[in-house]
Amino acid sequence: MSAWLQPLGLVGKLRLGSSKSIKNNNRIPDWTSFLIWAGWWMERTQVKNVRIFMVLLLPTRICCSAICSFGAIIGSLGQSKQALTWEQICSLPSGTEVFTPLPEKKKGSKLIQLKGKLGNQRNEGGQNARELKIETQKKKYKDSVFVILEKNPYQYPLTLTQQRRKFNDIYNFYRNIIAELSLSTMLAIHNECLIITNQAGWKRDICALQAAASDQSEPIICDLDLLLMPSAKDEGAQSGILISSQKPDHIIGEKMPLAILDGPEPLKNWEFIRTQNIMILMDQAEYDENSKGVLANLTSVRNDMLLPMPEGIPLQTPPGIEMMMFAMETQEA
Repeated sequence: MSAWLQPLGLVGKLRLGSSKSIKNNNRIPDWTSFLIWAGWWMERTQVKNVRIFMVLLLPTRICCSAICSFGAIIGSLGQSKQALTWEQICSLPSGTEVFTPLPEKKKGSKLIQLKGKLGNQRNEGGQNARELKIETQKKKYKDSVFVILEKNPYQYPLTLTQQRRKFNDIYNFYRNIIAELSLSTMLAIHNECLIITNQAGWKRDICALQAAASDQSEPIICDLDLLLMPSAKDEGAQSGILISSQKPDHIIGEKMPLAILDGPEPLKNWEFIRTQNIMILMDQAEYDENSKGVLANLTSVRNDMLLPMPEGIPLQTPPGIEMMMFAMETQEA
């Protein structure tokens, strides 16, 4: 495993490559591992009232924002997030539509998605509880009423967004490389990273990329596009990343941990972005006087005392890649 992936603490073997070569790839190149680490570190390093910038100058930025966002998703899944908490469940009015996945068989790993509506709160065996009325045509669960208990609200983990197509494949993939990944944590993934780019070009560039994850068994191979759970806008389905056009009025990442500016064009509108941290990716050839001017204005208010230093990584970036990091103080809204 590359030294760049060591800080991630992955428990299984991870590979990334084209659909033609993924089965024969035994390791990830250092430059790819570096990009995964960069997205992971920028997503995990959230400091109150501090915004961290990472600028990467690359031989080519094709597919690089997708690889960085893959690292961001891994970083988010490695944290202790949960589906709806008991307090959140209690705050929702009766009739609220929710979703919960359950194993199709008792000992199987395949999940099925059930839709239901929250019912009344009541006392169940001496503890607070709330009814979940299932709405499905599946004979096994038709007209069922689940009881959600205050002491164990994640017995039936609930979300307000429906799980994506092939959610089962996504969950099993990440479970192969992330230690003790719970279903509840997987369900809590939502809008973790904003990528501002040319949407058509981005989708075209990554369509042939795949990732493979294995522990001691046969590797699970998935399209990278599937694993990122992308959405062009919030369509009500669970999304890992949001893809936005480069127009200022389309930039919508106020509550997200990380934004990735894919190229010099979105850099011009960085002040419209409200995410916690920002990554800026450019080809070496794109680093012109205009880009230098924007970055000079940004760095003029930098405060290096606020910048956390990454630990456990190589001293030098991979050949052909230049990295610059700085931080600035922000005011809490």
